[in-house]
Amino acid sequence: MNDFTTDFDLQFRKVTPEHVYPEEWKEKLRKEYPEIQPMVIKGKPLAEVFFAVAKVVNDDMPRLQLTHQEDREGRIEGIYTSLFMRKKEDFTILVAEGSADDEVTVNMRTRGQAAGAMDGDQRIMAFFKALQAELVE
Repeated sequence: MNDFTTDFDLQFRKVTPEHVYPEEWKEKLRKEYPEIQPMVIKGKPLAEVFFAVAKVVNDDMPRLQLTHQEDREGRIEGIYTSLFMRKKEDFTILVAEGSADDEVTVNMRTRGQAAGAMDGDQRIMAFFKALQAELVE
């Protein structure tokens, strides 16, 4: 698998054309990667979370290259480049109000064949871990 997401409706805007997940792909992803879920953050304002997301992309994840940022929508897009073979993988991150008043939801999607030290699912989990650490500081 080379396309991972925390939200099947999350689409790329600038990096690559739209892509709709087939139902069988959604089922396979849910079954084989149950840990890939949206990150829900409580008690932090949306702007603070979005700033932390941008900071993690720019400072903590050196092979993530920011190519597009929509502050008003809470969207960041870019390209991950693998270290060894220099393969590319697109990513998009969306920060939005959660279902409760004090919740912010962070969704991430990766797509491509970067095949480096970690796959897209591991990259999402590593990003969320770095974001959590940034929000605690």
